[in-house]
Amino acid sequence: MNNKILLFTVVVISILNSCKDKPIQENRKLEFTTHESKDTIYLFDTHEKIGSALSLSFTYPVSQDSQDSLGQLQHAFISLFLGEEYANQTPDIAIDQYVKKFQSQKASLEEEYTQLCEYAKEDKLEPRKDLGYFMSVKDSVIYNENGILSLLVTTSSYTGGAHGSTTKKVRTLTTKGTILTEDDIFAENYTDDLKNILVDKLLIQNKAKDINELSELGFIFTEGIVPNGNFYVTKEGITYVYGAYEIACYAIGISEVFLPFDDIRILLRKKSPISFLL
Repeated sequence: MNNKILLFTVVVISILNSCKDKPIQENRKLEFTTHESKDTIYLFDTHEKIGSALSLSFTYPVSQDSQDSLGQLQHAFISLFLGEEYANQTPDIAIDQYVKKFQSQKASLEEEYTQLCEYAKEDKLEPRKDLGYFMSVKDSVIYNENGILSLLVTTSSYTGGAHGSTTKKVRTLTTKGTILTEDDIFAENYTDDLKNILVDKLLIQNKAKDINELSELGFIFTEGIVPNGNFYVTKEGITYVYGAYEIACYAIGISEVFLPFDDIRILLRKKSPISFLL
């Protein structure tokens, strides 16, 4: 009987010691809601094609198991979606203030449109009959398990010029609202090795033999193929996102480089917030 008790004690101690080497997985159950807002500024009080449109679709957490960190988590979501200047407000107030700031641009847009018409007259051209500016911001949660979230914020806009633009900002954060950086996930002195892996993966994705061939395909800013902090985590690995002109010409658009965990395992910290995925 004593031997059985002793054996049981040894097993329990072994289990407890092994758990010390693994991060605690927080199985927080998050609930989200979406606040949508649309508005259009019509210049000179007309309802024609002279104006600027705004579209917001903001998904953010409203409850979780621990209420203590909900405010901090919402702070992080608002900061990523609208900017740090709105982060200390509640989501509804932050959206309302953002829309009011958008509406306050009417006078400056009317002045800009008038100036464009004057330039057209000087060049003996027909005055512009439209000013179809727009901005659309939308976010989505692309990973939500074991206390880890991956958030994508997509912004599309046109404010004049030859074409509009689209950006994708991705962040990985904990359900406590802490945004994770590469230093939280990778071991020391990871930068050069990670850069080489990113280049190799980009070559494979585009079936290019070397950097020169990659440049010929449109990836002309190869010096930008570095860990840029713009990454998200899933069960399979880590994906880096590069914007237009960051590593390639505008025609290439946004580029994503997927790194399976098996290929970067040697660079990862043994004790990190995402260790449970390995």
